[in-house]
Amino acid sequence: MPTTKAASRTPTQKKPTIIIDRKRLARYQAELARLRRARADETEGWDDLYEALDRILADELFVMDERRFRSARQFLHEEMPGIDERTARQYARVARCFDPTDEQAHGIIKLDALIEYLTAASGAPPGPAKINLDKQRITVGDGQWVKFAEASRETIRRATRLLKATSEQQPKKMSPLVKAVKKALTAAGAGTVGVSLTRGQLLLSIAPSQLNSVGRILAKLELPAG
Repeated sequence: MPTTKAASRTPTQKKPTIIIDRKRLARYQAELARLRRARADETEGWDDLYEALDRILADELFVMDERRFRSARQFLHEEMPGIDERTARQYARVARCFDPTDEQAHGIIKLDALIEYLTAASGAPPGPAKINLDKQRITVGDGQWVKFAEASRETIRRATRLLKATSEQQPKKMSPLVKAVKKALTAAGAGTVGVSLTRGQLLLSIAPSQLNSVGRILAKLELPAG
């Protein structure tokens, strides 16, 4: 029996549906436009440039342009020629954490050293809020500290090495309570306060001058369950 033309047709295959996250795409386009505008402004656009870059890299928004970019390195090669990925990320986190006036007053390298110090002190990177430099103190040993503005880059780096060395001598697992308290204190500019949990008791190593401010910080803290 001859096969009819209609019967010989093969089913039409549907093309796969491509789902586009339009909100994320819009964010990428907005930050890319901001980056390009700032890049064209050689005198005033540094902070805007690297804040936009930080948001693009942190959330990997560049993958929204998948025809061109599949990695941060590819994005930087085309949009930020002449800067390596390590330096780009360093500059981006400084722009995220500080105001332009702070960047001009203290320089990128010293501010980045402070970020490393605060991260070592709290066990977590600083939060999204801009860091208030007036509140920052650098512990230099035996309960002594200096104001950030008076500390040299080498003093900050030496204090960071001391914190890391001390941390390596302690048990690796940090109590959720200690972690929450340290994070809250650091975010509020009191990262120099020592925090530990011994025999069920939370111990704070604190200068008398910090009692009132630390008390206010802890009063607002929501403790982790358990």
